[in-house]
Amino acid sequence: MDDKVFIVGDSRTGTTSVNSFLCNLNILSKHYFVKEANQLYPDEKNRRSNLKELLKYINNSGYQGFSDYPTRLYFKELHAAYPEAYFILTRRKSEEIWLKSMFSYFKNLNIKLDKKEILSNYRRLNNDIEIYFGNSSNKFLSIAIDGSNSMNSKKIKELLGIKSLITIPHQNRLSDFVKNES
Repeated sequence: MDDKVFIVGDSRTGTTSVNSFLCNLNILSKHYFVKEANQLYPDEKNRRSNLKELLKYINNSGYQGFSDYPTRLYFKELHAAYPEAYFILTRRKSEEIWLKSMFSYFKNLNIKLDKKEILSNYRRLNNDIEIYFGNSSNKFLSIAIDGSNSMNSKKIKELLGIKSLITIPHQNRLSDFVKNES
């Protein structure tokens, strides 16, 4: 398989696990590559230069798969630059589960989150991605990572045209970050 694979899910939606899954399927893949792609904050003010640096990194990195940020923010531009690429939106079954995971994980990093803001961004971007690709693309898949592991693995392999018994590993689990409160 020569086409690029972009995982456009948000943080805490299984991007680490899907990235490892791609690697296990012999698709060299990079997870969270903001520094490597020379991305500047805030993205809104640096969007043009960030896109240029992102495309330069993707073209010269030697990787075929890319997950987590900054791919999520540039799904339209990546699709325009790589029209034959595959796009996989990872999400959670419910927003409540996603929020719990976000707050538990980032609390351990001493990062405070604004619930209203992150939920609004999560909804907006997931909706934008779903609408953009819609049902018209046979190179797009949306999965709830906390759904059936075997079914999600099967769907991704079918999308990519890969035959394998390998399944998505569970990495970076919420239970690793939530302290027992009983």
